[in-house]
Amino acid sequence: MTLDPRLPTPPRRAVPAGSCDTHAHVYAEPYPVDNASYVIPRAHPDVYRGMLATTGMTYGVVVQPDAYRDTRLLEQVLAEGVGRLAGVAVVDERVTPEHLERLHTLGVRGLRFNLQTDRRTGQRYAGSAGADALRQLAPRLGELGWHAQLWGPLDECLRLAADTERHAVPVVLDHMGWPDVAAGTGGAGFQRLLRTLDQGNLWVKLSVCRFGAPEGGYPGIRPFHDALVGARPDRLLWGSDWPYVGMGDAAPDVGELLDLFQDWVADDKTVAQILVANPARLYGLPEC
Repeated sequence: MTLDPRLPTPPRRAVPAGSCDTHAHVYAEPYPVDNASYVIPRAHPDVYRGMLATTGMTYGVVVQPDAYRDTRLLEQVLAEGVGRLAGVAVVDERVTPEHLERLHTLGVRGLRFNLQTDRRTGQRYAGSAGADALRQLAPRLGELGWHAQLWGPLDECLRLAADTERHAVPVVLDHMGWPDVAAGTGGAGFQRLLRTLDQGNLWVKLSVCRFGAPEGGYPGIRPFHDALVGARPDRLLWGSDWPYVGMGDAAPDVGELLDLFQDWVADDKTVAQILVANPARLYGLPEC
């Protein structure tokens, strides 16, 4: 079964030239998926490129979904979007140096490691790479100048980030770092995140869509967003998380999320830093 993803409307406030959506996924036949725990969206490469165009994004970062068994679709999308797209791949410790070099040539600048478990099975998501893979691949990431992108419990992600420091591997945390909203910004985990953000080679993606519903405006995550922007705006990235796999009716409009981001940040210079300068630096994209 597949479904059509929610398509965006243009944001009411235009984004700066050179803006980058650093987190979206693409799905297309005939590439096989491996036991996905969600309905596969019809988020074909041309639909994805249309999403970027509608929202005013100059650049995009395609993050390979765990459901894919290999990197072929990611490679195709990057080859078609040369100069405009960067990529984050999913591989395991068996990957060859030649494979990594090919990915680098196409624009891959990081590997994603998923520390979450499937609620249905209690196991890591099929196709994902976990902590052991990161520990084995960290030296190669350092050699390539790539980063490790992590999604999982905040404390576990921060422990892994500390493990990679000796390899000079930047760590990017998905989904606001996945904080414990109930504990508030004063919680031990989030306070440790702020300290690590200030002292280490850590980045955080500001993607709020997993913390509420569009019609509610995501008030629960706002204090965390404000704290991150106030602490280290030079270490933050913005990502839509389109096409919002598994979210169903709670899937937001990318244009409205961009408006929310710009309303919350308010300062034009900081908006441009997060949307333009920071991704240009991390992913090696040109600044317009």
